[in-house]
This record gives sequence, structure tokens and C-alpha cells, in this order.
Amino acid sequence: MSGSMRYFCYGLFFSFTTVLFWGLIPIALKVSGGFADPVTLTWLRFSVSGLIVLVWQWAHGRLHEFLHLSRMDWVKLLLTGVFSYY
Repeated sequence: MSGSMRYFCYGLFFSFTTVLFWGLIPIALKVSGGFADPVTLTWLRFSVSGLIVLVWQWAHGRLHEFLHLSRMDWVKLLLTGVFSYY
């Protein structure tokens, strides 16, 4: 399989996975509504996804790239994460 076709298949896979999980959010909120509020579930979702990305970066040997970020880069990332919610 050529490189561009492989990236296309990766894109389709990740797009499908995103759509699938995005579609499951209302169902999960409905089922879990009795024992957890939506804010707690949102933080849980982001925490779990952050851990998955951390493990993914570690497994592919790219975790060291974060060491090269300056303090200002971390501030920009934090501000983007906090204020880019819509």
C-alpha cells in the first residue's frame, strides 16, 4: 500500500472512530445521568483521552518531544485549551 493511501485509510479510521464516539456521548450521558453530572463526565472523558494520548506518545517514542517546549509554549497550550472551548 502506498504512503498516501495508507494515510487516507488512517484518516478514514480516525474519522469513523471520532464520529462513533461523538454519537455515543448522548447515550452515555443518558445512562449515567443518575449517578454523575455532565461536568464530571466531561472531565472524566478528557482525563481518559489525555492518558490515552500520553500512552500513545510513549509507545511510539515521541514523548521526549514535549521536553523541547519552552515555558511560553506551555502557557500558550494551556490558554488555548482553556479558552478554545465552544
